[in-house]
Amino acid sequence: MKQYLILVLFLVVGIAHGQTDAHLSIAEAEQQYREAKVNEDPPTVAWMATQAGELHLQSKNFKRAHDYFLVAKEIYQKKKDSVQLGKVSCLLAQHYLETGNVKRYRDYVTLAEQLMGKKKHLPEYLLLLDTQIAYYQSRGKAKQVQYLSDLKAGLQQPAAPTSAVAAKPAAPISVTTAKAPETASAEESELPVVATSTINLDQLAMILAIAIAAISFIGLIYFSYRDRRRSIEQAKNLETMQARMIENLSRAVDSIESGRELSSLSKQLADISLVKTGQKRADFELEPIGPFVQSVVASFLARAEQTKRNVVSNLEQSRVKQLLDKKTVQTIFDLIGTEALAQTPADGKIYLSATVEKSKLRFRVSYPHEPLDKEVLDKLFENLEDTQAQRRNPVGFALLGTLVDWYGGAVDASHDGQLLKISVELPLSEPKRKTRQMAALW
Repeated sequence: MKQYLILVLFLVVGIAHGQTDAHLSIAEAEQQYREAKVNEDPPTVAWMATQAGELHLQSKNFKRAHDYFLVAKEIYQKKKDSVQLGKVSCLLAQHYLETGNVKRYRDYVTLAEQLMGKKKHLPEYLLLLDTQIAYYQSRGKAKQVQYLSDLKAGLQQPAAPTSAVAAKPAAPISVTTAKAPETASAEESELPVVATSTINLDQLAMILAIAIAAISFIGLIYFSYRDRRRSIEQAKNLETMQARMIENLSRAVDSIESGRELSSLSKQLADISLVKTGQKRADFELEPIGPFVQSVVASFLARAEQTKRNVVSNLEQSRVKQLLDKKTVQTIFDLIGTEALAQTPADGKIYLSATVEKSKLRFRVSYPHEPLDKEVLDKLFENLEDTQAQRRNPVGFALLGTLVDWYGGAVDASHDGQLLKISVELPLSEPKRKTRQMAALW
């Protein structure tokens, strides 16, 4: 029974993806890719990277397509998924063929053929054959065109129809880190490292409950419309059952969101504990500041959209690399963003600015809040050990003040009568020019 339920779940997820990805735009694919990275979901990251790369390839944006394909390639190498790796290799070969890099094109064609084995009827390989045929036609190579056309015709005849489930591999119940089977080349060495994750039993049970409820809902609709002679009383009972299912699904989603918030708070408290005991150490990395800022605020923007809050944002666009502790910066912004979403009513407006000014990363967040006295504003970020501050201030602000102070930055609050304005400054430094605060944290 357990295996049957898991199979049904994979079928539902596969069908859902098959219906969605067919009409995906570039913006939607990139948004789902960023959300998967924030949720640390490697299978979905790889899938959405492939989708986004293919869309960019179709629109002739070769640089973006190449970056996304390499992200997917790295994940599938770690998972040792030869079929999906073969698909990505086909797409990379098509990319190099269209950009004129014949050597890399031949390398990836060879790799794709080795990985696919007898599965060369896959759509990606057939698309690659079309590209090769067009390439040789443009150069008047009649023999190669005839050979490839015959090869394609032969592959299409025995090809079995593939279902939506085969289009995308379902996320495994447990994903463990494994070494990639081949060493990355120089051009692939700058790819972002995608962390693996493990789905716990509670989350699996919740997903199964939602899938079973969805299947039951579809079944009820099917049988109710199959026999139109059913009584009005039966139709009313069906509506009641549907309403209960929707309510149960809503509660399930709420419980998942609550679990995420509790998990986030526990990580923040653990961070503060390390600061208090002097065990917390900075982990600085060189990152392009613009893309990093956008990844930091991505989860906040998604939650704002889900809860119908309007965000007016001004985000840093520069790609200059800066030294920063990514995890700590993420935690600092999450503390501000969580409080802003909690205080802002539905359809309310939040103003967000994340820019680099004078070698400092500045977050400015303004949101509706009741007026506060200057004395309260001055002590808004007091230490958690101050019991008066605990009774007066949000716990998140106390954590924020502690982390910003540890990082060597500054935090400030003001109120203009309608909006509470939170401003955080964090030191940045270019390579080989670390500030005193940054040097002290190494």
